[in-house]
Amino acid sequence: MHHVIQWSGGIGSWAATELVRRDHPGDPITLLFADVLIEDSDLYRFNADASHRLGIPITRVSDGRIPFELFTQRSYLGNSRIAPCSASLKQKPCRRWLTEHTDPADTVLYVGLEPDEQRRAPAVTAGWRPWRVEYPLMQHPDLTKDDLLSCAATPGWNRRGYIASGSTTTTFPGLTHAYSAEPGS
Repeated sequence: MHHVIQWSGGIGSWAATELVRRDHPGDPITLLFADVLIEDSDLYRFNADASHRLGIPITRVSDGRIPFELFTQRSYLGNSRIAPCSASLKQKPCRRWLTEHTDPADTVLYVGLEPDEQRRAPAVTAGWRPWRVEYPLMQHPDLTKDDLLSCAATPGWNRRGYIASGSTTTTFPGLTHAYSAEPGS
């Protein structure tokens, strides 16, 4: 089975990846990141550091436009009520990659929605058909964002979740993974 994490660069996609790695050792995992080309530099740094530590390269897809170009081309004023950027700059490039590189019959998509976001899951699942979508964090309703951030802030991770030197074992209910100072050590 091919496991594709919808990688946002947030704590939810990181924790979802850890859970998938734990539950499916040895299976291929892809971290699929839709780059809108104007993310904060800390997100790109976190992506590089997390990819290095996880030992999984990030597969980056992009439409090639930034949101403001899309707004201009569509004569649209960006707002939080309608999400043309998500559809055009994230979902379409990801779907194109999935169509070209995976078979829905042997691929599972994972989204790092947290237990308090269950209302979003049906629309996300419907939007990614024919692929099966799973939500690893929803299987652990006892986990909170604070738990995830606390885990990432343990020795070996700095306070903002970026990986620092040293080693640590991340532990919280449902998720335990040992890290060492260098990948593979």
